[in-house]
Amino acid sequence: MNVLTYFPYVKRYYLAHPWRFFRQCWYNLYHAWERVTKGYCGLDVCEMYSFLLELIPNMLDELGEINVGYPVNMTEEQWHSTLEEMSKLFRDAVEVDDFDTPLAGECTKPRRKRDPEIMDAYWKEVEAKRDARYVSLSKGIKMLEEYFWNLWI
Repeated sequence: MNVLTYFPYVKRYYLAHPWRFFRQCWYNLYHAWERVTKGYCGLDVCEMYSFLLELIPNMLDELGEINVGYPVNMTEEQWHSTLEEMSKLFRDAVEVDDFDTPLAGECTKPRRKRDPEIMDAYWKEVEAKRDARYVSLSKGIKMLEEYFWNLWI
């Protein structure tokens, strides 16, 4: 999340409540200052999982681009493919909300008009996606643990 451009309300709301706009600008600057001084801000702490799942793959990609060395027991190509695989595993662990599937459309109906079979299929699909994300994340963390001391420029 870009802290400097984060405004939770629509423009009309700020026109009717201008003090909220200035207060939000103050909060944005405060969080930006926290990131400069501490490396993270209060918003990052509140959603640490999403912050780390966005930060780690980006850092691994950048390390692969600017890296001038690699571990002794690997070739340069193996090291770059390992970094790419770790990055891919962390990117696969990010939760994606795909509410435009036919099964998800059933959730928008009132409770009494929902088809129970479709809802069961929807929740099985959600659980399968969650399990796949968990497997991807656990593989990424194991790889990160294995190569942690090799993550240098």
